[in-house]
Amino acid sequence: MHRNFLPFVFVTCTLSLSACIPNLISPPVPRVASAPASDYLSVEATVNGEPVELAPAGQNHILDTPSYNLAIGPSPDMFHMIDKSEDDAYGDFSVLESLQLNIETSDRNPSGLAFSLLNKSENAIQIIWDETAIVGLDGSASRVVHEGVRYADRENSQPPANVPPNARIDDFVVPSNAIYYSSNGGWDEEPLFKELSIGDRVSLFLVVMVDGEKQNLNFNFIATKPFSLFTELPEAEAGN
Repeated sequence: MHRNFLPFVFVTCTLSLSACIPNLISPPVPRVASAPASDYLSVEATVNGEPVELAPAGQNHILDTPSYNLAIGPSPDMFHMIDKSEDDAYGDFSVLESLQLNIETSDRNPSGLAFSLLNKSENAIQIIWDETAIVGLDGSASRVVHEGVRYADRENSQPPANVPPNARIDDFVVPSNAIYYSSNGGWDEEPLFKELSIGDRVSLFLVVMVDGEKQNLNFNFIATKPFSLFTELPEAEAGN
């Protein structure tokens, strides 16, 4: 009798454990909802301290001057909200990251600012990277890292970028103090807008040389309503 009973118990336990293991290894992917960045942010700008008008263009804002045209906006240009479960199982972004819950790179919240500068003048325009900075939500200023710079070299001097007459440069900047080496074995950036209250702001201080004179361009991205990466999503808003 015991010889027949023990194998039955062993097989039953083995099947039960194998049924549970997938849940332990692959927790359910949380629901994600999305909204354009413009739903949460307004943009104001100054040139050498003087307010200037910006023209909205999709998720970008355009500064048009006699010498250049500059379009700027958060990148990626969508805000994504993760459904916060009742027991706060995903209450920490690092938990989501370590579990690799199939949140695609394109579904990440903005980690930097993308801009396109068209030189309309007859002389080259320079972007002075070493004098350009981003001021984060906590008020701390950080030098920027732009495309083509290795993250390992983020604290090194960066030569100015030259934009020839009638040419355009497309670039992307992140604050160097938001760059870190992740547990997944690669470089990554903290999101610029993880939590927002009305009135919070992130600013880009961009320094350009136009016709031999420096221009200090200041772009303020100001929160118009609260935002949280983890939130209670109504069923109708769920993306997954």
